Amino acid sequence: MTRFASLMAAPTETRRLLRTRFVRFLPSPHDAPHQPRQPNTLPDEDVLQIFLSLTIESASDVARARHIYTEAATETADAPKIGTLLAAEGCRVVWDRIFISFDTARAAQKADDVPAWFKSFLEQRYDDRYHAALATGGSRKLRETVAAVNAGMLQPRNVLCQSPDWVAARLWDRALPEPSDAPRALRAWMDRRALLAYRSLIPSQIWDDTAAQRFRDAALSVLETACPSGWNVCRDRFVHELAMATLRLDNSVAKSIQWSASSFIFS
Repeated sequence: MTRFASLMAAPTETRRLLRTRFVRFLPSPHDAPHQPRQPNTLPDEDVLQIFLSLTIESASDVARARHIYTEAATETADAPKIGTLLAAEGCRVVWDRIFISFDTARAAQKADDVPAWFKSFLEQRYDDRYHAALATGGSRKLRETVAAVNAGMLQPRNVLCQSPDWVAARLWDRALPEPSDAPRALRAWMDRRALLAYRSLIPSQIWDDTAAQRFRDAALSVLETACPSGWNVCRDRFVHELAMATLRLDNSVAKSIQWSASSFIFS
């Protein structure tokens, strides 16, 4: 007879729970070999200072993307206006950034009849630029890292630290914005957060009440304004694009997306 009856009904879940419980009573591996630090690893506080001063010029920002598009299409008289491009399937503006779906970009790069100007535009859409304020009182390694980032020799995402979640949290509450400026600050926080090792963050666990509520209010404000055509129109477009990507019927995808704009909950 099986010692744990649930192994017969739910073996995977039972094994997962048993592993979780048993691990608590295992001795700590004090004699585990030391893992060498990566060459670009800095103290958490140093990485925080770099990212707090980091200016990011995104290639997908509407203003810069328009400039890139105009330069790429300038030699072709019949190239459509960028407004026409954004109205096409798989292209849209979300939160002041131009988004082109992965399927649209992949199909365009593989096709032989796609205009060269459009391929050039696609190739440059991730060409972000970074600049950090040069540290004057920090360590030599910190100053060298900042100089390498500003010279384009080192990408900020390759600047490592021991606690990226701690750095991400401090990026918000060390420079807590005023309520009127919170949505813009949230955009900057999201851009910097994306350069760190990604993990989910729960506001109530990493910030005090004031910082957490400021974050929630900013996020809800962005959700209310990020869909200028209205949430229902935006949601229908998401459903259609997801259906096209997964080769499923729109109505079957819609059934799995029952949430509305007001149903987002931040813990």
